[in-house]
Amino acid sequence: MKRIFYFILVAVLCVAACHKVDHIEKGGDKGEIAFTVSLPGSISTKTISDGEKALKLYYAAYTENGKMIESLSNVSDGVVVSGKQAQVTLKLVKNVAYDIVFWAQAADCQAFDFDWANASMTVDYNGAANDDYRDAFYAVCQEVIITDVPVNESVVLHRPFAQINFGAADYQSVVDYYDQTSVDSGMKSSLSAIKVPDTLDLLEGTVDDASVSTVDFTLAAIPNDPRLLEVEGVEYKYLSMNYILAESAAQPAILGSITAEFVYSDGNIDRTVEVANVPYLRNHRTN
Repeated sequence: MKRIFYFILVAVLCVAACHKVDHIEKGGDKGEIAFTVSLPGSISTKTISDGEKALKLYYAAYTENGKMIESLSNVSDGVVVSGKQAQVTLKLVKNVAYDIVFWAQAADCQAFDFDWANASMTVDYNGAANDDYRDAFYAVCQEVIITDVPVNESVVLHRPFAQINFGAADYQSVVDYYDQTSVDSGMKSSLSAIKVPDTLDLLEGTVDDASVSTVDFTLAAIPNDPRLLEVEGVEYKYLSMNYILAESAAQPAILGSITAEFVYSDGNIDRTVEVANVPYLRNHRTN
């Protein structure tokens, strides 16, 4: 019987951040600021899960001491993201510093537990593998100060997660051995890992090292997107695609190991693949 071989390596994406808004005083108690909030555009390599599901944007405003201002926040209904953009207009007291948090996700995703009053988000890692509804994008604009009106500001969101992918170079050989329909519908995968951060400080952008969780994504159909994972000119069929929360740092953190299981419905394929010392980094892909 034909064999499937798996690989894992690191590919790098770019990261951007908000910058301070500061304009010249022209009088008045309040100033209006209009944010154009964008998800990152398509990257140069072929990829799945590039933000199409993140159709709702939530935002919260905080004073310098971290107190949430409910009248300037929308964390319940959110605003619609269309064409990977959304518009948010706020009236802020002039010459007062605010921190503004933006978060975009699928409207019906239940994987994130927010404590907006304390600017915290916790990930629930229970659920099915290969779920691109778990994709989300985030940014915090610190020390937003209005001293002139009107003000227009652009904000680009990025993933607070690392995307962990498994791929196969010889998937077609398995299809040829069985048949396309049965393999595509019958192949499943899962992913597990331990000591993964699960809590994000929305104002600081840091993860809580003391708050770690076990990832245990259950067996689910492999990604069915026709796009392939391309690395150094070689194309691989996606067999697994999952997200874990990651620290914002220049250097990757290391997972002791991750374990992926691949199962074919007729029982002829059942592989468990464990990879040790896995590097992962926010807004990057580990393949």
